[in-house]
Amino acid sequence: MNNYLGTTMVENPVFVLGCGWRTGSTLLQRLLCSHPEIHIWGENHGMLHMLQQAAETVDGYEGVARKHLDAYQRSGTDAWIPMMNPAPECFESGLRALLDSYYGVPAVQFGKPRWGFKEVRYGADVAAFLQKLFPAARFLVIVRHPADCLASARATRTLFLKKGLLADVGGSDSFLRHWADLGRSFLHADAGAAMLRLRYEDIVSEPETALQLIGDFLDVNPDDLDRQVFEVRRRGWLGRDPRLTAEDRDALAQEWLWEVAGNFDYFPRCADSSLPNGQLQG
Repeated sequence: MNNYLGTTMVENPVFVLGCGWRTGSTLLQRLLCSHPEIHIWGENHGMLHMLQQAAETVDGYEGVARKHLDAYQRSGTDAWIPMMNPAPECFESGLRALLDSYYGVPAVQFGKPRWGFKEVRYGADVAAFLQKLFPAARFLVIVRHPADCLASARATRTLFLKKGLLADVGGSDSFLRHWADLGRSFLHADAGAAMLRLRYEDIVSEPETALQLIGDFLDVNPDDLDRQVFEVRRRGWLGRDPRLTAEDRDALAQEWLWEVAGNFDYFPRCADSSLPNGQLQG
């Protein structure tokens, strides 16, 4: 049995954040995993939300915890100490070690010293939380035209989502609201040089330019990223062509969506007349 106990304490993990489902985050994951020193784990179904909430709870009672700890240090067991707790910095250190042990040690066993993960459920708030834990972390944020994301989601079937991705997330409207909420958060993110925003369309149309940007951003040689990743398509659905339904088109007509999407140079468009029944390329 492999022994995963321990930490690597990597200072500069890489986090791939997709602006919702079907944005191309797995393409970036596969591309980065092709690098000899980087391993990007898959989605964790929102686990960081729970850890972030726990950290906020610890921060919330810091004042009383410090007061009771100070009282204990002055008066020992004669003091009133029911809320005595360590400082939030100790909790943050523990979270840093937890994530590094969970993700980093198994990555090292693959021969990859630099770890990360990809997720499509996190906005800029979780990115800020991760950056607080790992100040040298790097964040790749990928967006894709919401109509293409929705068409792809409409065709997605997996063993775990027998009714389909859209049914699992609450339908077309919920799917697009998630896209818009995450997109809006990334537009206002204050991550400075730690965040690189990428459009899926630009990556697939000009891969060499994208590889150079990614290499420079992560301080790695782009020649160490395998171009074959772009040749092997992993569509993520079971052979079905992506199409939009009438329900999907109604959801796409909502003004609030394009108030966000326009900031990424995405705009409403008519169904492509060259494709049957308004089919969109996935």
